[in-house]
This record gives sequence, C-alpha cells and structure tokens, in this order.
Amino acid sequence: MIVFGNIAAQPEKKTARESGKEYYTLRLAENQGKDANRTTTWYDVVAFISEMEADMLNKGMLVKVMGVLNAETYQRKSDSTWTSALKIRAFKVEPYEPKPRPQQDGGDDSQG
Repeated sequence: MIVFGNIAAQPEKKTARESGKEYYTLRLAENQGKDANRTTTWYDVVAFISEMEADMLNKGMLVKVMGVLNAETYQRKSDSTWTSALKIRAFKVEPYEPKPRPQQDGGDDSQG
C-alpha cells in the first residue's frame, strides 16, 4: 500500500534483537478532508531503510510510505484496556512534494 502523511516525531533507529538488523520507527499522520470534515489516521511505521535515507526524514515532513499494512490489537500495560493500531512494515519512505495544481484562468487577458 502507499500512504502520504506527515512524520509526527523524529524517526528512531532500532536494532532487532534476534537478527541484529537495523530499522527505523516513526509515527505517521495521514490527513483527509478539510476544516470541520478533516480526519487524521495514525500509523506506526517500521521502516527497513538505510541510515542515509533516514537522515533525510524530519518531524513534520510530508512523506510517501510504501509497504504492507497490518491492524494489530493489544492490551495496554498501563490500564489493561484493549486497543488497536495500524502498522506499516515499510520498504520505502521518501520525502514527497505534491505537484502544484494548475491555476484557473482569472479572465485577465492582456492580449489586445
């Protein structure tokens, strides 16, 4: 799947206990709609990317994430309530700049 969203906190480098492989974790906010109709979907992203790629990512940045989505349910340690999370196992995370939309002609013709 592909998700476009903003990085909520600086990506954190981690190491897998068993394999020793390095990866990065980050929170991603995907906003949809405008103003009062705006909704935000949160994703926990585990990204298997290089350190060089991760160094280009910063909090607040709009990114394109490509990976596999999983919905997980777990019991919180703090209060024993059950909750769910959307997790993406990402194989690519890259900065994204949307293409500018063409502006509509305002009717100001300077041809004479």
